[in-house]
Amino acid sequence: MKLDILMPHYNEPWELVEPFFDSLKAQRAIDFADVRVIMVNDGGDVVFNIYSWLFPFPTEYYVKPHGGVSAARNYALDKSVADYVMFCDCDDSFANIYGLRFLFDQMEKGYDAISSIFLVEYPDEDGQLRITYKDNDVTFVHGKAYRRQYLIDKNLRWKPELTIHEDGFFNCLAMMFAETKTKIDTPFYTWKYRSDSVASKDDETFVLRTYRNVMDARIALVRETKKRGRYEDARGFIAKTVLDSYYDFNKTVALKPANKA
Repeated sequence: MKLDILMPHYNEPWELVEPFFDSLKAQRAIDFADVRVIMVNDGGDVVFNIYSWLFPFPTEYYVKPHGGVSAARNYALDKSVADYVMFCDCDDSFANIYGLRFLFDQMEKGYDAISSIFLVEYPDEDGQLRITYKDNDVTFVHGKAYRRQYLIDKNLRWKPELTIHEDGFFNCLAMMFAETKTKIDTPFYTWKYRSDSVASKDDETFVLRTYRNVMDARIALVRETKKRGRYEDARGFIAKTVLDSYYDFNKTVALKPANKA
């Protein structure tokens, strides 16, 4: 079994990216000849070269015109030839040195989709980083792998127009259409906190500030499921959106005068 790790980046310096490569290098009980990293520079400055000789796994680096994170992931997917693909953010890392061993064990069983619990960093009130778990989550890309031929057969691709909350569109569809799927109960992937990331700037109001993007992703999901004849799923997404919106706009943060807009 072969795994391609597909990773977009845009102007992130090597110092930010290196921990991911180091955490991958630290993986145990796997054959690194079965793992490849495909990194796509989405039209940003070429701020570093992958120091391939430092790592036991092959790497490929591409530069494309800027088109957003979804387009970059599609580009990487088109370059992939492995049995499975895993979409990763360049500033994240593997949290468990046996994480890929867990993943390969499930890949060998031929599942269409594999997901896992993953870790999330967040700052507390004192600015100290803490860790929490994300469980039973569909929308986030983190800690998931897909059989590449399954994605091809179902024509499952990232929607280029979506650059925020784009995970929700792709992963909901990929999990929905998977005929066989499984879950790894041991977390091995860490979604790292970045104070300058889009999601981390005023994290409390991120969903509110990007609600138009949330709705764009939901509308795209409804249209896609209707196009594929999954009308019950389309109705389900509509109902969920109504309920989620009512909840989101009645949170304490949404009712603050400063967030009226």
